[in-house]
Amino acid sequence: DSIHKSGLMLMPSLLRRQAALALREMGLMGDGTERAQRIDEAILSNLYDPESGWFYSAGRICRQWDVWGTAYAVSIGVLDGRTQALERTRKALETAYIRRTAVEHGYVRQLLLSCDPPYWQSKGPGGGYQNEDYWSTPTGWYYAALKPQASALAQALMEEFIRHTMRHRELGAPFEFINRDMSRHSGCVYATSAALPYAEYMRMNAVP
Repeated sequence: DSIHKSGLMLMPSLLRRQAALALREMGLMGDGTERAQRIDEAILSNLYDPESGWFYSAGRICRQWDVWGTAYAVSIGVLDGRTQALERTRKALETAYIRRTAVEHGYVRQLLLSCDPPYWQSKGPGGGYQNEDYWSTPTGWYYAALKPQASALAQALMEEFIRHTMRHRELGAPFEFINRDMSRHSGCVYATSAALPYAEYMRMNAVP
């Protein structure tokens, strides 16, 4: 809500894809599966970088690798059936976690610290919030994206988040977002920060 983008958009397209599948399951959209497949093809044709494995956030302004969007795309199956692309993208997420360019305390940046610039093009340096801070909204998506290929890393991510939450419970963890050194945080006992990681963990570890 503080970043201005233009052109084709990744996250709204992913949400539209999921809406089509949900409507199909409810019997309200007969071509929901086909619609979702067309959206996948459009995303991969316009917003996927096959060399790096990252998805771009937008087609024009803010055409930058999107950590949240990439984790979400993998977690919902956009790359299922595309073995090489899926492996490359999971490897990119693994590397970003290991090198600490995407995750801190189990919370996730929207852009990689290693990118130039490491902030949104339409925002400029500084300002925190969606531009620089770390959020747990996508922690569950990141976990789900890692787990099939790097289960130990996925578990480490979730344990990191849980330890941080327990350590800072008196301050109101889980928070909406934090900065890297925890000198700033906002949104105490934030429902999304608890519910989304929990839901993805339970989904990925459901007993058949």
